[in-house]
Amino acid sequence: MKFFNLIIFLVLLNSSGCSSFSETTNNSLNDFKFLEFDIKTLNNGYVNQEYTIEQVIAAYIDRIKQIDQNGPALNSIIEINPDAIFIAKSLDIELKAKGSRGLLHGIPILLKDNIDTKDNMSTTAGSRALKGSKPLNDSKIAERLRNAGAVILGKTNLSELYNILRNCELYIGPDSGTLHIASMLNKPVIGLFATSNPERTGPIGNMKYTVNKYPKALMEFHKLTVNQAKWGKRIRNKNAMDLITVEEVIKNIDEILKL
Repeated sequence: MKFFNLIIFLVLLNSSGCSSFSETTNNSLNDFKFLEFDIKTLNNGYVNQEYTIEQVIAAYIDRIKQIDQNGPALNSIIEINPDAIFIAKSLDIELKAKGSRGLLHGIPILLKDNIDTKDNMSTTAGSRALKGSKPLNDSKIAERLRNAGAVILGKTNLSELYNILRNCELYIGPDSGTLHIASMLNKPVIGLFATSNPERTGPIGNMKYTVNKYPKALMEFHKLTVNQAKWGKRIRNKNAMDLITVEEVIKNIDEILKL
């Protein structure tokens, strides 16, 4: 069975640097100050004053212009937030005055264009018919990201997978973005969990048919109970998913089909 992962939002587009960070002009797409920086690395740089949030956001915007609108022209970004630099400046001021809100403070985020944001960006789900449509309120995820200090940098094109999931009648898969998207769309889901704890990362509100082998995997590969394991511990063993049997999955499918 083949499973797919869907990224709901993209963190750290690995953008090209603004001019103050460009050490060479060799036109290499990989020549970028923040290439492969993760959230923690970026956050540490803010705290240590190695660069400002404004500089980072400007760099990501440059990256979009370099490889999405020009160059290889990936065309993955529908819209750039026109207020991104202003938001970054205000977060820089807040960081100096009050300190960081947390790991997402100043982190650039791209949202799919079906996620409502109450700002100067449209939410169109990629449809020309909805061009200029402005939601009245932030979606819950956008609200929580803003409160955490993230910079919503723009909106991305939708994945074909979203449309597939929207029309599916049942989704079966491991802990992944796809599983949570299907659950968000109120589709019946059978989550297959052995490497992560579904009580932590499972499809909230849609756990009834989850196959949970995480406790068994913990004991078999680490000699730990769930209570003994650290919160968020994952099983890094290639055989962990083998603990899930076909019979268990079929049983849950049968129960769903009876509904």
